[in-house]
Amino acid sequence: MLELRMQRVGPYEMNCYLVVNTEVNAGILFDPGDDAKKILSWIGSIEIGHILLTHGHRDHVGALDDVCAALDMSFGMHAADAERFDLSPGYSLADGDVLKLGEDGLQAVHIPGHTPGSVALMLMDSHSPPRVVVG
Repeated sequence: MLELRMQRVGPYEMNCYLVVNTEVNAGILFDPGDDAKKILSWIGSIEIGHILLTHGHRDHVGALDDVCAALDMSFGMHAADAERFDLSPGYSLADGDVLKLGEDGLQAVHIPGHTPGSVALMLMDSHSPPRVVVG
C-alpha cells in the first residue's frame, strides 16, 4: 500500500513529498526544498530508493545537496530542467519512466509549462486506480 506524505519546508513553505510503500518500508523523496535536518528526521528509518525533482526552481532544491550527501545518493530530474538550471542529476527522468516501490510505483509524466522540464508523478498502486499525486 502506497502512502503520500507531505512536509512543508523553507520560508516559502514549499511542499516536500515522500511516497512510501508501507509494506516494504521504502520510499521516494521529492523536492527537498529546504531544511535538510527536518527532512532527514521526517524520513526516519524509511529506505529511500530515489530522490527526484519535479522541476528545478530554487525553492525545490535548497536542501538537495545536503540530503543527497546524507543518504549517499544522487537525484533524478528531467533533462530540460537540468540544463536550464545548471544542475547535475545522477540520472534523467523522462516521460513514462516507472520507479518501483515493491510491487507498486510511480510513473513520470512530462508536463512542460511551469518550467521546460516539469514532471508530475502518477501513483501506480495496485490497490487503487492511477492518479497524479506530485507535480
